[in-house]
Amino acid sequence: MLRAFGPKRAYYLRSTVDSDRTARLGQAEKEGAVFPDYFALGVLVFVVLTLFYAVIAIHDIPHLMAKARSPPHQDAIHVAGWVSLFTLHAIWPFLMGDGGPGPVTAERRIDRPAIARTRLARTDAGAH
Repeated sequence: MLRAFGPKRAYYLRSTVDSDRTARLGQAEKEGAVFPDYFALGVLVFVVLTLFYAVIAIHDIPHLMAKARSPPHQDAIHVAGWVSLFTLHAIWPFLMGDGGPGPVTAERRIDRPAIARTRLARTDAGAH
């Protein structure tokens, strides 16, 4: 309770504020302003459910890639995808393998030293 204007003239502002708020609430319910409240609640529930589904879908990406490649440690990749939730996805580079979808074959295997030698040879040839 708040007292204003000294001891002779005591105005209790709280009672005025409470009566105004009660009058506005009663008027809002009569005018049908409850629909926006329920609509906002519906939007909030939809957003929460969508985010929950998105988290599940995102954390299954490494597992889906592993299913396409069919490595022997496919179940470990699935578990590590969910563990990455707690490591803020810091372990995802280790889960992704060679960086491309599909099975790893001898033709797809990257020969990094050969690539480096080829680039070095091109650089040397262009320098002379």
